[in-house]
This record gives sequence, C-alpha cells and structure tokens, in this order.
Amino acid sequence: MASRAAGDVSDRGAGADRSGARSGQIERQSPRHIVAGVRCGLGRVVDVSDHGMRLVAPWPWRRGSVRLVTIRAGRDKAQVKARCVWLRREGLLAWSCGVQFDDRNRWRVKSAVELAMRHKAPGVGL
Repeated sequence: MASRAAGDVSDRGAGADRSGARSGQIERQSPRHIVAGVRCGLGRVVDVSDHGMRLVAPWPWRRGSVRLVTIRAGRDKAQVKARCVWLRREGLLAWSCGVQFDDRNRWRVKSAVELAMRHKAPGVGL
C-alpha cells in the first residue's frame, strides 16, 4: 500500500457520494489535502483537492448553487467559481459544505488550488 503525504486525506469508502447523499461509499476524483489558515468569503477552508474543497461556514450554502469564491491565505487571494454539492449541519452556527470547482477557466482553478496547497497543515496525515 502506498504511503500518503502529510496532509493528504483519503476518504474512499466513507462519506457522501458525488450526488451529496450519505451512502457510506465514495469515489474521489483526487486526494484531499488538509490546509490551515485558508479562508474564503463563505467560511474557513478545511481541505482542498484538484476538483473542490470542504469548508465550514456559519450559514448554509444552498446545494446546487454556484458562486464566485475568493480564497484568501495571508495577502494572497484567488477567485474561482464553485458549486455546492453537499451540506451537513455541524452545530448551531456551523455548516460543513463540500464544493466542486465549476469554472471553465482551468487557470483560475489551478491558481486557487495552488494557493490553498501552499498552506497544507504540517504533520497531518491519516
């Protein structure tokens, strides 16, 4: 079995399927990487992959809706269109939200992912 790099999260076999339903089975398009100090206008970014990200927000983002998201880390920022594919209530003012990058401009997607990846959480691995 191949080892995972620090900050990589593999969820094959657990979580929500691509439609957002809690099925217990998932097939990810690419591995996720836990990040620290990355935010967007909607909340705190928890992890990122080449195809999307998970964030925690104080309010729900309607499933299926598309927004232009500005990702910020320190003084750097990048914008990308993203679609909410799943949503889960975590507490009184806490919602986990899975978003898929939905931008035709692949350069903007790449810039957003690279910005977040520069802030991988140190020493995190499963």
